[in-house]
Amino acid sequence: MASAQSTVDSLKELNSRFIAEIDKLREENTDIRSENIKLKQDKEEVEAKFTNLEQRDKEKTNLIAKLEQSDKEKTSLIVKLERDAPITVSPEISSNHIPKQMILRNEDAPASDVSDNASKSDLHQPICIESKSSEGKDIDEFLNSVNKKGIRNEIRERKRKVALNS
Repeated sequence: MASAQSTVDSLKELNSRFIAEIDKLREENTDIRSENIKLKQDKEEVEAKFTNLEQRDKEKTNLIAKLEQSDKEKTSLIVKLERDAPITVSPEISSNHIPKQMILRNEDAPASDVSDNASKSDLHQPICIESKSSEGKDIDEFLNSVNKKGIRNEIRERKRKVALNS
């Protein structure tokens, strides 16, 4: 009977070890499943980012193609315009070429008038509304630059006077 009791005790001990082993394996299984879930989520995020990057890449490629096409169109238009209307530069500027709506500032105006005029300036107003040739536009640009230089010089002069008076 002692051998039967020792066999039962041995089986109980073996059963306890198996139960402990099963619990350990279940815990590992749970850990592995949670890790798998996390990895699947990470994979989905990476795939979404990759898809987004591919889409952005396609959009950029399309934009580059459009820009290149636009650049080609502009270049061909410039070539056509140069071919159709060659630019001639006249050394003299007569008063007949100055647009009627152009207003030049009086160089004798006091510096205070310049600052008042600058704040109430019509620089953002169109200078001339009639269509102009290329030469007319060049003349307008020149006159605008001369006008701006004059204004800058008057402002510098005023600041210099203020600095000297201080």
